[in-house]
Amino acid sequence: MTPDDLMDRLRAADPAARLDPAPPPERALVTAFRRRIARRRVARVSVGGGLVALCATVAIAVAPSGGGSVGGPPGGGERPLPGVARVIAQAAQASEQPPGTILRYTSETEVRDMLREVRTTWVRLGEDGRRLGMRMLRLEADGEQMPDGLDHTWSIENGRDVTRDYLPGRGTRTMRGAKSIPSIVTRAHELLRRGQTGDRDISFAGEEDVGGRRGYRLIVTDVYAEEEGGEPYEGDRTELVVDVETFRPLLLRVHSEGRDMRGRPFTYDYREHVRAWTTLPDTPENRLQLELRGPTG
Repeated sequence: MTPDDLMDRLRAADPAARLDPAPPPERALVTAFRRRIARRRVARVSVGGGLVALCATVAIAVAPSGGGSVGGPPGGGERPLPGVARVIAQAAQASEQPPGTILRYTSETEVRDMLREVRTTWVRLGEDGRRLGMRMLRLEADGEQMPDGLDHTWSIENGRDVTRDYLPGRGTRTMRGAKSIPSIVTRAHELLRRGQTGDRDISFAGEEDVGGRRGYRLIVTDVYAEEEGGEPYEGDRTELVVDVETFRPLLLRVHSEGRDMRGRPFTYDYREHVRAWTTLPDTPENRLQLELRGPTG
């Protein structure tokens, strides 16, 4: 994939008028998913047989609110499944970060044909529940134009959002008025809470193994309806897998199909797997973990 092809895909996800005038490629890649789920104006194509197969899977696997059984534990036999309403309620509660804490989690992210990286993310919440800061540090990367070592932070300074990117050998880039939102933590909790209120259609699709842990698989529809004029796009779906024991998010999966700015069809697949999850007290010592390792500028 050439740099021009990559930028075409990013512009398809977010029109050129809304992109930064000259975003560095590493920032564009890291933020592509966040921008893509925020707003899109792209011509879409039908999934065809793939969509029919997905609908059939959901129709067969969905458990009624009273419970059911799909699949089973590795040792054989069927595991009784709880009702979808209870799974959503417990997962929403488990994914809610307590006020006055710092959430630290390590995740593996993949965007097909674009990047694969392992990163640790810190999210700080104040006592009033407001998000006060975030840091993302890349640990491994093997995607195109994704050098190791990217350090990204967001904080509030003098009442204003400030984000900073640091790359070894390239220094620090500071952007004032820009805000970052950690995808899987915020997105999972938002979708689950809205599913509780009936604002999202969430289907129960059995169990799935994620990194050696069993999880309940939830399929969310109409994710972009209110953001794109009230009509969901064919070919778009969001899936969330939550741990069967802790109900914390294990996996966020997003699929989309469409055409880029040159009219060429593309398929976009985003996958984020949470490897580890820790909640820390919001102490001065722990806040040091959210600091950029490069010069702040």
